Amino acid sequence: MIKKYLKEILKHSFIYGIGEVVPSILAIFLIPLYTRFLTPGDYGILSVMTTYVYLLSLVFMQGQDVTLLRGYYDSKKVGNAGSLIKTLAIYIACVVIGVNCILLVAGFSYNFTFFAAVPFYPYGFIAMWIAAISVFLELFMLVVRLEGRPLHYIFYTIMQFLLATGFIILFVVFCGMRADGSLLGRLIAGGIVAFFIIRYVKKYMRGRFDARVLRSSLAFGLPSVPAKLGMRCLNIVDIFLLERLSNLSQLGLYTLGYKYATVLYIVVYAVRNVWTPAFYKSESEGTGKVVFPQLIRYYFIVLLGVAVVFSVFAREIIALFTTDQYYESYKVVPYLLISFVCMGMYQVFSQSIVVKNKVYLLPVCSWSALLVGVICHVFLIPRFGMMGAAYSSLIAFALLFILGVIFSQRLYPMRINWQMMFYALSCAVICILVSGSIQGVSLMAAIMIKLSICLFYAVFVFCFSLDALERRHGIDYIVNRFHVCFERYRK
Repeated sequence: MIKKYLKEILKHSFIYGIGEVVPSILAIFLIPLYTRFLTPGDYGILSVMTTYVYLLSLVFMQGQDVTLLRGYYDSKKVGNAGSLIKTLAIYIACVVIGVNCILLVAGFSYNFTFFAAVPFYPYGFIAMWIAAISVFLELFMLVVRLEGRPLHYIFYTIMQFLLATGFIILFVVFCGMRADGSLLGRLIAGGIVAFFIIRYVKKYMRGRFDARVLRSSLAFGLPSVPAKLGMRCLNIVDIFLLERLSNLSQLGLYTLGYKYATVLYIVVYAVRNVWTPAFYKSESEGTGKVVFPQLIRYYFIVLLGVAVVFSVFAREIIALFTTDQYYESYKVVPYLLISFVCMGMYQVFSQSIVVKNKVYLLPVCSWSALLVGVICHVFLIPRFGMMGAAYSSLIAFALLFILGVIFSQRLYPMRINWQMMFYALSCAVICILVSGSIQGVSLMAAIMIKLSICLFYAVFVFCFSLDALERRHGIDYIVNRFHVCFERYRK
């Protein structure tokens, strides 16, 4: 049983990871093109409108993505999944129409966009329709995930990115538009992808609008909105306060280190896309408490392993891609990577809270962590600069993880081997500390020592964070793979 879920999570996580990595890599190569035709002011408008779209999406969705995640498999068992999807889609469409009518009146009458520096037309006008389309894309892409169609998911994801890139280049480079051209490109690309994905998902929407389903969905989903807002604030509060409590040099170094550390977020994002449907499916089958304690331990070990590798080699990789003035940014990387580990583990344990219909506890976790994070930032940034922001982020996300575990285990107790997980965490911390103390050696010597440190983590985890049966299966797998490769070489 464990092999089935593990194979499914590994396979689909890899596919979802490709869907996340490819657009990110392509976006990096497009930065020189955009910076040539867009001014810093244009980038400022796009940044503000991105926040505007996110806030509107929260208002439009109203937590119904959480409802669909939680109730899809239970509804499918009784043949009511199509009715659930159609009910949520119709309700969201009514909300979008109502809210956008209000925004149109307020925008054209009073130039209202929530942001005084950005006019409603054309920026706010285009952004509100981007939010309207994106909320349906999110809902129907979730259906694709729940149906276990990762290839379709990354097809639509990459299709949207390529279309948006093409239209942005058309409007900005060839038509002479600026920030409005970038927004218009996103809008048209989203509309095209929405047309195709609606045609695909239509076969899963056989059913009728059900008012009782809607009432229960709203009661369940609405409490998740403050939780999402709290998580959003938790992810940006470090940069926001660092800009105000320190200097731009510290902010620039921290931002570079943050972008480097987001490599772990790609892993977290890819696994989350698979983990959540798999968890609800196993719960509907009654196997959740049997399978997932082991999977949680494996996931924790893998996240720590990725954090160790990218922490150990942070100095060399950053030095390879940047100039001397950015070298110091490697110092914040280990703290940010461990913060992402905590965030990834919180997302895993929060599913247990959702499955027990205690969604109101999610805002308690996110806003408590946010409050502690803000306090730590205010006290530590003036004294330690970017390192104070890194310390504070680690404290906040560690608290988020701890609260998630406490609530999860009280509502949905699982027999998790915490001792083995503690061994893995201790080894990861020691490896990161030892690698940070390597000074005064040649580059080749430093690389060899750091490779040895990474190998030590793998051996230590194999010996102390896996039980005897798991170690035996691991050895058998390695021997079998070696034998297969050897036979292929002989032929």
